[in-house]
Amino acid sequence: MKIKELLKEEWIKTETLNGCAAYRTTLDACLNLFSRAGGMRSAESFYLYKKRFLPAYIENSDLAMKLLFYIRDIWMGMGEREIFRKIVERLANDYPDSVRKNIEYFGTYGRFDDLFVLLGTKCEKDMISYISRQLKKDEKNMESGNNTKISLLAKWMPSVNTSGKRTAALGKEIAKKLGMSEKEYRKRLSALRRKIGLIEIDLSQKKETVSYEKIPAKAMLKYHKALAKKEMFLEYLRKVDAGISKMNTLPLFPYEITRPLMKNETRLFRRNTEQKTVPEITRSFLNTMWNAKNENLGTENTLVVADGSASMYWVEREHVTPALIAQTMALFYAERNHGGFHNCFITFSMRPQLIEIKGKDLQQKLQYIQSFGEAANTDILAVFRLILKTAQENGLSQEEMPSALYLISDMEFDQCAQNAGKTAFETAKEEYERAGYHLPVVVFHNVNSFQSQFPVKKDTKGTAMTSGSSSAVFRQKADKETTPYDFMLRVLMSKRYRPICA
Repeated sequence: MKIKELLKEEWIKTETLNGCAAYRTTLDACLNLFSRAGGMRSAESFYLYKKRFLPAYIENSDLAMKLLFYIRDIWMGMGEREIFRKIVERLANDYPDSVRKNIEYFGTYGRFDDLFVLLGTKCEKDMISYISRQLKKDEKNMESGNNTKISLLAKWMPSVNTSGKRTAALGKEIAKKLGMSEKEYRKRLSALRRKIGLIEIDLSQKKETVSYEKIPAKAMLKYHKALAKKEMFLEYLRKVDAGISKMNTLPLFPYEITRPLMKNETRLFRRNTEQKTVPEITRSFLNTMWNAKNENLGTENTLVVADGSASMYWVEREHVTPALIAQTMALFYAERNHGGFHNCFITFSMRPQLIEIKGKDLQQKLQYIQSFGEAANTDILAVFRLILKTAQENGLSQEEMPSALYLISDMEFDQCAQNAGKTAFETAKEEYERAGYHLPVVVFHNVNSFQSQFPVKKDTKGTAMTSGSSSAVFRQKADKETTPYDFMLRVLMSKRYRPICA
């Protein structure tokens, strides 16, 4: 019946906090989560699981499980640890079989310590059994000299003799469940850890020779000051700068590199806005690390648009605001995309403007970018109109226009005053078509999802919706025929997530 469809259409209409028309749902529960999960770090586990993941699982369990591991994937996905753990812990009791089938992949997409959230759940015995088998497999490879086939399980197992009381208690609990004495547990882990070559062990033993290329990026970031006391490490950094040596930066979020530089400037209206002095070795090291995260993002005529409105400063977690994430991602993409807008992006709040990045190093570039901040309203339509007005006044062809826009925001757009009942995307699309142009493909990337609303629906052509802080989003491309649902399927049905099922 027509009335049924009309009632459904009426129900999904909503508004942003600033009065812009939006949708309560994309009309697909998996897509709802896909487009918001990366911006939901602060969400409570009950809300995240019951209200967001469970509807997706009931609607399409296999796709939801792939999405869950995409959310956790530190290499090619969102890299969101806590969101994954909050969901898995509850899922293990409600649908244990779906978790059991995928226990062996926890260490592949995340870290082996993700397994410990299964303690006290219906999957605890399966988890302990898997750990026991993997430890034996690693020890067999160690004894036969196949050190490259030793997993990182021993690295992430909790020690029984550590100074941290909670970690030590967890280690003792795991040892008991594995049927080992604390002494046996400690000896077996120590032997494997020596073969793995942990940086913590090398530092404690003051080793002269360290294989810096094998050190994980986060460990290097954490210990760079201690490492810098050795001339060999400084020489390694010089080789990285020269392109001779490599640094393992792929799992890092871009903002993890910029955060130490901006620690006192992340929040709006902070009383003490004086910048903390950054040691020269840290500043130099972070610049090397930033440049080493050198992903080839293509030559498309694509622009990043970074939201600089006040709401992007409302939330701070671990000295990071959505504004800093957006600024860092914009800088990251602008420098690594070599199309017509190389080294440029648009910032918007009240008055959008194209920024051409300047600065001799990473810290100066961020300071320069932040000098343009307005922290006012969220007029996304002004961005679309700025591009259209420039094209019209200068007689530009469609080919000279941006082919796509990565819109990094919390999606709390301003109301379209002349078209109050239509979304910002719908209004902009109509204005471009009246002027004889096609609206660029728009990828809506959510970095702070504190309200359940969406800028487009699952079948809106020429759009995609993503979320999170990972640069992996820039590797996936969209075109004028792409819909948000198509984009999600292209990611989740790829070879990378083929092993995951419900």
